[in-house]
Amino acid sequence: MLTPFDKQRRLQTSKDFLELVGDNIDEICDRIVTVDETWVRQYDPESKQESMQWTKKGERPPKKFKVQKSASKLMATIFWDSEGTRGSRTEATWEVIARSAVFTRQCLCPHGAGFEAGPKGHGLLGN
Repeated sequence: MLTPFDKQRRLQTSKDFLELVGDNIDEICDRIVTVDETWVRQYDPESKQESMQWTKKGERPPKKFKVQKSASKLMATIFWDSEGTRGSRTEATWEVIARSAVFTRQCLCPHGAGFEAGPKGHGLLGN
């Protein structure tokens, strides 16, 4: 949740961006790539309603086994630009996610201006 200060800062940043691009809004927006990431657990439990089964009168229902949350998770990463989804990855290791960040770098900055690979290829660092 954004604080009032964060909301004001976001508003001012947006106004500054619009002033900066001026009449070139279409050209600039065509070069913007955005990314979203989320952690996903590696199991899909059924709800109580989904696991219900019909049984004959007097018959015992089938035994249910308790599903436990898996310790392993996947990072789902999706990239968008003005034309829609550009790519996605679902990986379990940070090394592969770092490669996704390099993909973002190539989309955003074809000449590498303003960004460089982080230490051992983990992420990006702004110059």
